[in-house]
Amino acid sequence: MEPARLNHQRYCARHGYTYACLEENIAQRSDPTWSKIPHVLNLLQQGADFVFWMDADSLFISDGADLQWACDLNKDFVFAGDLNVVFNAGHFLAKRTDWTQQFLSDAFRIHPWTDWEDNGAMMILLGGGSAEDPSTWRRSFEAMKVPTRTQAECQVAMSKLLPSLAEHVEVVPQHLLNAYEWPQGGGKMALLRGDPILHFAGCSAVAKQDLVASFASCNGDPSFLFDWTAGKRTEILERLANQGFVTFRLFFLKMNQKTT
Repeated sequence: MEPARLNHQRYCARHGYTYACLEENIAQRSDPTWSKIPHVLNLLQQGADFVFWMDADSLFISDGADLQWACDLNKDFVFAGDLNVVFNAGHFLAKRTDWTQQFLSDAFRIHPWTDWEDNGAMMILLGGGSAEDPSTWRRSFEAMKVPTRTQAECQVAMSKLLPSLAEHVEVVPQHLLNAYEWPQGGGKMALLRGDPILHFAGCSAVAKQDLVASFASCNGDPSFLFDWTAGKRTEILERLANQGFVTFRLFFLKMNQKTT
């Protein structure tokens, strides 16, 4: 999606990051999401100290929120999950270390695996499974169905990892790397909280196109939600009303009547 590419490019230019838009299915598997693993490995092997993976159905919505804090955790692999699982492969930070490259290579070998494809493969490794032993896959995958919305939940999730693995990774609260639009209205709350990233996971393909186009120019200024220029006023009010924000609609109609 072109709006997403431009959004990512703008954010990286602001913070001095090298941006790579990688769309080729180099994994040559039926689900192209597997390609993120060899793409990240290639960048690490080319000399990148850190690679932050960002799915195409995600946007940076706060230009002022740098991701340096994730690098400063000094972990090999930093990620977030959601209300159901410890890990969402839509966003993760990979540090150039032997451990990271082995982890990603092992995940790629957990195939075929149809439960969330590459996401599930990495969950298997986080749960203590072995790429060489398929009998460990299901148990390890199910063990990582742990919520990670808050710091407290992340601490519980980390306690479930093998100590030898936990020393290399860090799971952070969902909103720091993986805020959702779903259920409807989550994107607006993410913007008001100052979250850096908005992910449209769980939305239909058609809805994703519309949502990406709507949020792509967002830079973190909450006034983005209430653009009262002539061309946008009716559009924004109707969008809020359609998503159940009737109270907002009535309030701002009244406010607008008083100020014009």
